[in-house]
Amino acid sequence: MTPRTKLFPPGGTVPHRLPTYGARRGTTLVEILVVLVILVIGLFAIAQLFPGGFFSIGHTGNVTQAGALAQRNEDYLLNNREHIPDAIVAVNPDPTVATGLFLSEVTPDDLHAERPYRDNAINGFTGPPPADPRFSGPNQVRRVLGEHLKVPPPVTGFGPLGETVALYRCLFSPIYSAQPVIGTSLGVSASGATPLQRVICTTPPSPENIEELFQLGQFGYGVDYSTQNLYLISTDQDRLFRFDGRFRQVGGGAGQAFVDNCLFASAGPPTQRDSQGNVTTVFVATLPLMDGKTRSFSQYDAASRQVVGTSSVNPTPPPDCVWIAPTGNVDPGSDLIHRRFRMIPLIQAFSADPFEFKVYDPVLGLIGFHPAAATVPLPRQEGRGLTARLDYDVDDWFILHQDEVVPTEYADPAAMAAHRVHAIRLSTGPIKRIGEVEDTINFPATLGGAGPVDTTFEYQGLVRYYPASAQAPYRLGTPGLDVIVVDLQTGLVLDNMTLTKPAEADLLGGTNTNGEIDYERGIIHLRELVTFQTPQFVPGQVAQPVLPAVPVAGRHLRIYYRSANDFAVATFKPSASYYAQSLPARLQTREFYPGYGFGFALFNATDANKVVSVDYSWLDRNTGQLHVETGELQRIQPPQPESPFGPTPGFGGVGGVDPGARWWIRVGHADPDSSKAPADAGADPDVLPQSVQIQSIRGVSFHNRVVWREANRWKSRERATMLSREFSR
Repeated sequence: MTPRTKLFPPGGTVPHRLPTYGARRGTTLVEILVVLVILVIGLFAIAQLFPGGFFSIGHTGNVTQAGALAQRNEDYLLNNREHIPDAIVAVNPDPTVATGLFLSEVTPDDLHAERPYRDNAINGFTGPPPADPRFSGPNQVRRVLGEHLKVPPPVTGFGPLGETVALYRCLFSPIYSAQPVIGTSLGVSASGATPLQRVICTTPPSPENIEELFQLGQFGYGVDYSTQNLYLISTDQDRLFRFDGRFRQVGGGAGQAFVDNCLFASAGPPTQRDSQGNVTTVFVATLPLMDGKTRSFSQYDAASRQVVGTSSVNPTPPPDCVWIAPTGNVDPGSDLIHRRFRMIPLIQAFSADPFEFKVYDPVLGLIGFHPAAATVPLPRQEGRGLTARLDYDVDDWFILHQDEVVPTEYADPAAMAAHRVHAIRLSTGPIKRIGEVEDTINFPATLGGAGPVDTTFEYQGLVRYYPASAQAPYRLGTPGLDVIVVDLQTGLVLDNMTLTKPAEADLLGGTNTNGEIDYERGIIHLRELVTFQTPQFVPGQVAQPVLPAVPVAGRHLRIYYRSANDFAVATFKPSASYYAQSLPARLQTREFYPGYGFGFALFNATDANKVVSVDYSWLDRNTGQLHVETGELQRIQPPQPESPFGPTPGFGGVGGVDPGARWWIRVGHADPDSSKAPADAGADPDVLPQSVQIQSIRGVSFHNRVVWREANRWKSRERATMLSREFSR
């Protein structure tokens, strides 16, 4: 037997035995496939996170951008707070429906809804008509009422006549139309912001009444509440007046408001004077309230202080002077009368009447007042110059504007600095460019009569063209223009026709004489010297004059554009003052119903979520003491589900009238509502039942609503701001 070989030396330690290995096998195909399947599933799972993540990032960016736009618009309004309007309301687009000039039931949800285009048949189009941009989303509420201004000092050599005129630029622009358009726009109207001074008269007016009226002249009127007659010093010109007031029904019913009624005073024999300028005869025109137009003239002799003659007329008011016949007599002291300005054509020279104005450019919202309106003397040593209020329709809240001062430094990088240009960055980033596809219909700007029309979803221009319809003529916009730059000092403009971005590598090459627009980044580069033009956006109507190039650095500019993300910035506002109405079923815009009782006031849906200031009084049931509350702030609340009108179905309050789905406020000191069980938590137990009397309600908030589109859904963000007492009217 062969001896075994020793594997370790004598006396040494025994080492660990080395392991033995069996045969190794490879990885099977099934195992590889399983691993690959798991890997692919994991990759797909991770990939699913990216769309949601990108959407979340995009949504967050849009919300941030919306907040910035709302803040910018709020700052703009506060910087122009002396011009903040009395209200912003919705125009009734269907004149065949007897709901008044304004819509009173536009809810917050309606501001995301779309109204179909129905003016004309659309060539080659079947199915439901597309949305009408004028009455969809936030554009449903765009009628500005009572934008206040002091007529500014006049400038010389302006307009097609090279005339002297007092220029004012509207707070919101573009304007839809200077003239009324049936079913679409009420046009531009202006009236004096300061009411005429009232003289309580007898019928016929006493000599003392006549002398006081003549001292006030065109800034005063007389009223006899017992006969419902108004008295005005006559002139040799037709005049229009706006009448705001409250009427009481025959039998002493609650006040019923009528606002913006138009009074018409026809031209009459002028005041006679002797060679030394002394008054010898005064004529007073009588205006019965029931029809709102001049009926007779009474001739008074200043020396004898007697009536020496009368004459009668039955004039026809102009079409834009509408009088709503009252159902009762005017409440004494509630009447406010304002002189209305008359709009005249651009090519017509101003007359001797200072109450005239022109609309020089609806796109820029440029209004020209009679130059004398800035210096006309006011009665009783109250200074010089008229104040006015403007009413107009904003064209489209999706047209954004941004005010900027051109920086004095040149743009970076160095490649741009070599061209000596100044950069203005727009706050929304990318700019919508002519020819891009959008979700909103456009009409090719082909002039013609009413009938079937062509539409396109290709972006045609900043201000949209609208064809003629059976009710209204065409409205020409700005075809081919997607950016307009206005010099706020001179009113002159630039547009994308001279700010185009060329195809060459040199950004400032080609024919862009004034600079270029970077649509992708939302940046406008302006050359050191630019050539502005007169504001005329109707092609071929007036030849553009060639003006000398001027330095652009430091100039105050306003840029009009649309954002590629379809941002809109809309401003809404409650009424500066509300009128008490007798029946909640007839509530119109700027009205409230105080007759429900228990400290409630009811409103229409157009005032949803707005904040109002309430003045009211109440009696202490324990002591009988009268308490007067002034300026109590209340937010107008929704009818459902937080309805205050339960739990009894159909309960009609003190007046016995079912309030329906009305929005509401309730004052802080309200008497208990006995229908609420077990207790009325919103009541003050110290208030004597039915003693709460609401004297006045005023709107004190304005709301900046930013709307944008994400995929196929509209999103919005709203920012509300309170107006302090020094800003309110």
